[in-house]
Amino acid sequence: MARQTKQSDKSGKRLFSHPRMVADLIRLLGGDWVDDLDFDKLERLPTEHVAENLRTRLADMPWWAPFKPGTGRPDGAGVLFHIELQSSPDAHMMGRLLEYVALARQDLHRSGWMAAHGGREVVHMPLVVYNGKAKWNAPLQLEDPAWTPPELVGLQPRLAGRLVDAKNYAGDDAVDGNLTRAALALDAGVGARARTSAGAGCGAVLAGERSGTVAVVRGMVRRHLGAALGQPAADLRGKEGDNGA
Repeated sequence: MARQTKQSDKSGKRLFSHPRMVADLIRLLGGDWVDDLDFDKLERLPTEHVAENLRTRLADMPWWAPFKPGTGRPDGAGVLFHIELQSSPDAHMMGRLLEYVALARQDLHRSGWMAAHGGREVVHMPLVVYNGKAKWNAPLQLEDPAWTPPELVGLQPRLAGRLVDAKNYAGDDAVDGNLTRAALALDAGVGARARTSAGAGCGAVLAGERSGTVAVVRGMVRRHLGAALGQPAADLRGKEGDNGA
């Protein structure tokens, strides 16, 4: 099981090292603000953060998406998506993401990235992609504890995220052309028929190329997505974004 989880994690990181997959994942969130993002300028940010105490933290998949010109937002404004891949519920997910957000802000200021993008504070969007079998039952936001003194309510660290659960796409044929939707459907397929149907949906999105198998996402990435999507994006430090997959 540990080996399977590790392989799934590597495959997921490889999957979301491609701008096309990240753009299609964000599109699943819906909303006018998503339509305002310029996906042609997606930018992979470093996954490695070094805290002030020199301890290293590795985030999964941070991606920056600027807003298109003419959307009424300042030049250089955008959203930093912290994409975290999970195969089991994690009660401490949001606490870990809060640390990644804090370290990312520190890194972006220190590196000069923030100044180069208008010097504004970044809007953060934690996004948890979950492909586990169990129901996700972990909190997706940090809130004030019930015993917080009234004078301190609202003064505690706050962060909320969104969950993309692969199970919600089981049996989806991705008729909208969303490749991430098709990949999630393939990953979540229960039984050969469901996976074959999702595989056909994936193939349809890939310009009519059928997978023809009940392959899981990692096999699909290896055989189909690599050719269709090209090379993974490098982050700002010039490293490919598959974290060793």
